[in-house]
Amino acid sequence: MTKVGDESIKKEPTTIGSNKKHLQEEYSTKIEDWELIAKAHKLAIDTFDEPRDEFEMRNNAVIVSRYKLALNKIAYYKRLLAEVADE
Repeated sequence: MTKVGDESIKKEPTTIGSNKKHLQEEYSTKIEDWELIAKAHKLAIDTFDEPRDEFEMRNNAVIVSRYKLALNKIAYYKRLLAEVADE
């Protein structure tokens, strides 16, 4: 029990199973979020026309780099999720 002011608060013990479940949910949510980001960037890439000027060329490069970042994040969180599942 922890004393806070005049009230006593009972702390529930953290179990390994509950922490594992929490991490699985967190990583799954992150994967879903990054998959949506990747899909949006992939859609933008699919609609690229030939760049008319340097500004469009730079914007296209930014979109491609963010798409690659999203794919890397998806792979990263899938690896973490697999590690948690193996424990």
